[in-house]
Amino acid sequence: MSLSGVKKSPQKKFVNCVRKVLEHAYADDLFQYISELNAIEDVDDIQTVHELLLFKRYFALDGQPYSPSSGESSMVMLQKELGEDKEVYILDEPERSLGNEYISDVIVPLIKDRARAGKKVFISTHDANIAVRTLPYSSVYRCHGQAGYSTYIGNPFTNNLVNLSDVADQLDWKKVSMRTLEGGEEAFGERGKIYGNN
Repeated sequence: MSLSGVKKSPQKKFVNCVRKVLEHAYADDLFQYISELNAIEDVDDIQTVHELLLFKRYFALDGQPYSPSSGESSMVMLQKELGEDKEVYILDEPERSLGNEYISDVIVPLIKDRARAGKKVFISTHDANIAVRTLPYSSVYRCHGQAGYSTYIGNPFTNNLVNLSDVADQLDWKKVSMRTLEGGEEAFGERGKIYGNN
C-alpha cells in the first residue's frame, strides 16, 4: 500500500494525541486530550487506519522496500545535498562510509564545481582527498595541547596556519596536513614506494 499521498503532519499529531489519551485515561483532564484528538485538521483526508497509524520512510528498489548500507545512504544524501543549488553547503565528514574511489571520482569534483560557481562550501573532514584536492581557500585546524585547545587558520597557498589567539604562533600547513591527513611524511613516502613512481 502506498502512503505517498498521505500528509505526515496529521499522522504525527494523531499518534501523539492517542498517546496522551492513553497516558491520561484515568485522569480528570482526559476530555481535554480527546478534544485535541477531535480537533486535528486534515485527519479526515486519511482513508484507512493503516495510513493513520503507520508513517514510515524507506528506500525502494523496483518498488520494494530496500535497506541501503551506510555507504549507500551517504552517497544518496551527499548527491542530494550537493545536487541542490544553494549559496552555502555544510558537509560534516562527507567521507564517512564511502570508498576513496567514489570520493575522488564523484565528491571531490562536485565540491570543486560548487566552489567554481562561487558557492561557499564548509567541510569538516579527516580525508586527504577532500581536504587537499579541493584546494581550500581557508583551513581551520584545531589541536589540543597543555594549555587546552588552539585554533589555527590558514591555507595551502600561503602554507601557514596562524593561531587565532597568538599570531606569532604559526604552523606549516603542508606538515600539519601531511601528519593529520596522511599519517605523517613517512607513511606518505611508504605508500609512494609501494605504488612506484609511474
